[in-house]
Amino acid sequence: MQGLLLLSPLAITALLIYTVFDKIDSLVPFVPRGLGFFIIVAFVTAIGYLGTKLFLGRWLFDAFGHLLERTPGIKFIYSSVKDMVSSFVGDNKKFNKPVWVLTNETPEIWPLVL
Repeated sequence: MQGLLLLSPLAITALLIYTVFDKIDSLVPFVPRGLGFFIIVAFVTAIGYLGTKLFLGRWLFDAFGHLLERTPGIKFIYSSVKDMVSSFVGDNKKFNKPVWVLTNETPEIWPLVL
């Protein structure tokens, strides 16, 4: 039983990493196994570089975002995800101070929420 307790975190971590790599790798068909992951990482990195370093790239991303914010049905999803992401990262972070929260489960304990 002790061996199972020691190996289970390692096995679960390895399984999760393998699953993530396998799912990402399956997004790019017809390439050798493992290369799809690196293609997607390079693509995301290039998009990030274009969006932050080049004026035209930033303008294109802003224009596409503006278009999505004006499209019925899609605007609710896009604006919600955009607001959630900007709450945690970027210039407009909203969650930057820890607070004490009183819960109904144990009124005598105040957990710290970051």
